[in-house]
Amino acid sequence: MTIPAQLGVLDVGQGDAILVREGSQAILVDCGPDDSVAQALQRQNVRSLDAVILTHQHDDHYGGLKALASYVRPKKIFVARGVASSLSPEVSSLIDQIGCPVEEVSFGDRLEVGSWTLEVLWPQEQVDGSENEHSLCLKATCKLGLVALLTGDAEQGELAHIAREVGQIDLLKVGHHGSAVSISPEEAHILQPVLAVASAGAHNRYGHPSEECQQVLAEAHSGFLCTKDVGDIVVQGQKTEEGNLSVHCEHAGILKGPSGRETLDAVA
Repeated sequence: MTIPAQLGVLDVGQGDAILVREGSQAILVDCGPDDSVAQALQRQNVRSLDAVILTHQHDDHYGGLKALASYVRPKKIFVARGVASSLSPEVSSLIDQIGCPVEEVSFGDRLEVGSWTLEVLWPQEQVDGSENEHSLCLKATCKLGLVALLTGDAEQGELAHIAREVGQIDLLKVGHHGSAVSISPEEAHILQPVLAVASAGAHNRYGHPSEECQQVLAEAHSGFLCTKDVGDIVVQGQKTEEGNLSVHCEHAGILKGPSGRETLDAVA
């Protein structure tokens, strides 16, 4: 069975792991905090990874590297410009266990995976990847229709600039697990995502996703889902004949947002 173009926000607890794939090609953006990423990849029947992109050096985004070393070794790892020479000892050790090369990507660079193009939108200058505002932010565009924005742990300051450059999108992976400062009303109004998705762990001590984030997105007429409620969230790269998004959730849940917006084809 050939895997269609799809983007999956995987349930890895209080962390991030986004799978962009088509056919036998797959790129993983971040790999969660622990070995839950291996379980998530097993659920999605992933046998190989062309690459892992680490958005920044926080352990809820790189902690799963150890599990990848024993489950499915990526062919390479991408980091932001300036990060390869400033990897923390822990990240460097985990990458050594995998035994794959590390390459840097810069603003404007594009990575291809099947029908997908991942374009680097942020950072726009050299960083060390140690802070949320250094997070790699990517625009994921599928030739079959879907446009998504993946924001790592970026928050309002970074997103304001990116939103003005990108404009309206279909899917937003909300920054910093849906924290209270993950998105402003102005940014939500510019992006107007049909669906916004947050990745957060059940009963996490931070209260993610925040009520403030969800309210901002609701006022922008965006649907909202979180992995802690519905598990893995997979969005097809090809929209329906009616132009809607085709969405599948691992567990049944409630799509939060305006009830009158007929833009999601299936949430089940």
